[in-house]
Amino acid sequence: MNKFLVFAFLNVTLFLGYAIGENTKNHYSSNIKSTAYLNSLSSKKRKKIVRDLDGNAQKLLDNGNYIEALEIYKTILSCKDLLKKQKSKYYCKIGNIYNLQNLYDLSIINYKEAQYLYPKNLEIKISMAQIHLNNSLYSLAEKLFKEVLESDSKSEVAQIGLGNIYFYQKNYQKAAFYYEQVLSNDDKYSVLKLAFCYRQLKKPSKALEILNCFTKNKKATEEIIFLVAILLMDQGDFAKAKEKFIKYLEHGGSHIFQVYLHLANIYEAENNLSKTKEFLEMANYINPNYAITNLMLARVFYKLKDINSSKKHARLAEQKSESSFVKEQSQKLVYFLDRNKFK
Repeated sequence: MNKFLVFAFLNVTLFLGYAIGENTKNHYSSNIKSTAYLNSLSSKKRKKIVRDLDGNAQKLLDNGNYIEALEIYKTILSCKDLLKKQKSKYYCKIGNIYNLQNLYDLSIINYKEAQYLYPKNLEIKISMAQIHLNNSLYSLAEKLFKEVLESDSKSEVAQIGLGNIYFYQKNYQKAAFYYEQVLSNDDKYSVLKLAFCYRQLKKPSKALEILNCFTKNKKATEEIIFLVAILLMDQGDFAKAKEKFIKYLEHGGSHIFQVYLHLANIYEAENNLSKTKEFLEMANYINPNYAITNLMLARVFYKLKDINSSKKHARLAEQKSESSFVKEQSQKLVYFLDRNKFK
């Protein structure tokens, strides 16, 4: 009997504790979103709750709960006693959430509010410039990045931002100028883009120099290996280009299809037709819809005196291609093969 009473007492106590806790939690949650409630508290208590809310909002944000985090930040903004600098911070956080939701206009509105409250904060201008850049509003982004450089001539973020603007606009001369300013910070993507700029400017030697310097004391990534191989081909150094392409295949990456085609071209130039055929067939396996691969295979099979396979791939190239030039070349090859007798 005593055991039963103790058990019952414990259950009731636990239930009441849970109920009271949940009730308090719900009461806290519902009231905490009320501006009047927050502003009725003492300054000390309000500041503590704001800190707690800020931490909770960050956790929600980290878990992708943008709407709930947004509501908390809006609630915090409604609190009295917030300094301008603090309000600016929360407008930035709200702007960031809208940006993550791809709500560009609302994001910029909030960042502008933040800038109005704290005009000396360059990070706000950088954030707005980056949003403009991501939305291809290059003139707006350019203006803001240049304003940042007027205040901080060494801002690498602004220099990379301007480099990216001109890169996307295919103004490779200007892009190269800004990427050059940040070479010392070991930013791989800026180095790759700078090398690409010099390739477009017909300066493959300069591009190779930059990439070799960058990889002098570090392991080259597959992207760098690929670009080095392309630059070596530009210079006509096919033997070294072949070595780099083979090295790229050891690493693996997103350019395997292109590497197979480049290696096929190199081996064909060396008259190594079996290797040419091998790499073209692997390329065709990866991307069976690329008509040029079939046209190249048709040419190689013709050289190997496999006329039936040559005709087959020439016809496939004609069927697949949307290019009038490839269709015409395929038709000419089929016509040539049909009109001539081969032993």
